[in-house]
Amino acid sequence: MIPAAVAILLFLARRFVPVRDGFEVTAGETRDLAKIKWRFYGLALLLGVFAGLLSFGFLVAANRVLALFDPKPAFLLLPTRFMWAAPPALTGICLMWELSLRVWSRFVSKWQARKLEAWISQKDGFDGTRMFRLMFFALVVPAFLIAVLALPMHTSVSNSGLYVGHFARFPAHYYNFTEVRSITVKRAGQTQDGLYEDCPSIALDFSNGDQWSSTDNRECVAPADTLLLEYLQAKTGLVARHVDASR
Repeated sequence: MIPAAVAILLFLARRFVPVRDGFEVTAGETRDLAKIKWRFYGLALLLGVFAGLLSFGFLVAANRVLALFDPKPAFLLLPTRFMWAAPPALTGICLMWELSLRVWSRFVSKWQARKLEAWISQKDGFDGTRMFRLMFFALVVPAFLIAVLALPMHTSVSNSGLYVGHFARFPAHYYNFTEVRSITVKRAGQTQDGLYEDCPSIALDFSNGDQWSSTDNRECVAPADTLLLEYLQAKTGLVARHVDASR
């Protein structure tokens, strides 16, 4: 799957993003550039990883900061961190070329950076700078827009109720504990669809018909959050019903 996608991307790049005129590298320059190419590739990899980790840290921190707008919670349930992985990964891939050229030009040699850009583009058969810029606007910008819209997603369980943040909605919606009509704990097991659900959950049904689950966008916590369950039962005055995953 991945090799096929890479092959298609290379075909499209060579077809629609050809090497620009004026990219000239002599035979002597080629020998010199071949000696430093792995240092350049290493720098590109390092900067790509740094850009990805930096953007990943930003998304994780921003999600937590938005949750702090709720009153001080007894429990704070945040989405799994894997939810934020795609935009930073794309960021690292799309920025590593441009960042490495700029760093090389600034701290090593502007002439070498220009020649490396020309030589690698000629070898690959497409204009690398234009290609990665197009990928940035086509992939990274939409991915980050979706990620930013997802930043409000969380659940804060306070002394009086739940603040549930949804996709593209801020501030979080508040549910008073008096609105909870039932508490259900679903055990791990096979569902009605024949799938195996290995993550137990705590589900709440509200008087307006809304539902909430402790596993929404979260990593699995097994057994189901015992302290959270005790807290919800104490605050609502309800006794949880335990059912199998198939129900």
